This record gives sequence, C-alpha cells and structure tokens, in this order.
Amino acid sequence: MTATHRTFAEQSVHYFIRPHDGIPDGPIDSDAAWRGDALLADESR
Repeated sequence: MTATHRTFAEQSVHYFIRPHDGIPDGPIDSDAAWRGDALLADESR
C-alpha cells in the first residue's frame, strides 16, 4: 500500500466538496456520539 499525503489546500478542498446528507434532524444516537461525562465513566479506558 502506498501512503499518500495531501497538502493543506488539497485536504481542505477534499473536505468541503465531499458529499453531504444534510443537517441531522435531531441528536445523533450512536456509539460515536460521546460526551466527556461518558468518557470519564467508561472503565475500559
């Protein structure tokens, strides 16, 4: 596998032109939606 790197400008363009689904209708309920208090309570870290 070949590692590739983008310049800051290339990464910025890539970020802003990526496909978007829109603004969420409400809170995002997933394991990735964490808060600081949840991290502090997690004993697996």
